[in-house]
Amino acid sequence: MLLENLPNVAVQGYDRNRRVIYWNAESVRLYGYRAEEAAGRPVEELIIPEPMRAQVIRNHTAWLCEGKAIPPGRLVLQDKQGCPVPVYSYHVMLDEFTADPVMFCVDVRLDDIEAERRAPSAIDMDLETLLQ
Repeated sequence: MLLENLPNVAVQGYDRNRRVIYWNAESVRLYGYRAEEAAGRPVEELIIPEPMRAQVIRNHTAWLCEGKAIPPGRLVLQDKQGCPVPVYSYHVMLDEFTADPVMFCVDVRLDDIEAERRAPSAIDMDLETLLQ
């Protein structure tokens, strides 16, 4: 499946009650829960910090009932140990106005990307060597 093989992209799927129905391998790496542990549990109990939970539930409900999509953006979620996980998060809903909509959350870990930006590349190091 395409979603399972996306490198560095954590994808979680959940039903209208926010219960996890899909958890790819990158979600395991990023958040620390095995797919079997996450399955059937409300997503907010797994990766949403306590202070954000009520708003996440309101946003999800507004999308279901009013069609107000959750905007993409930077978030600080949490892993199994409660440690912060900075991500860029994007949401997609399939079968939106049916009895069984499914939402997918696509998360890209930001500290990995930012660390790569800060690390000198081989080209930078070669240029630095040439200029010395």
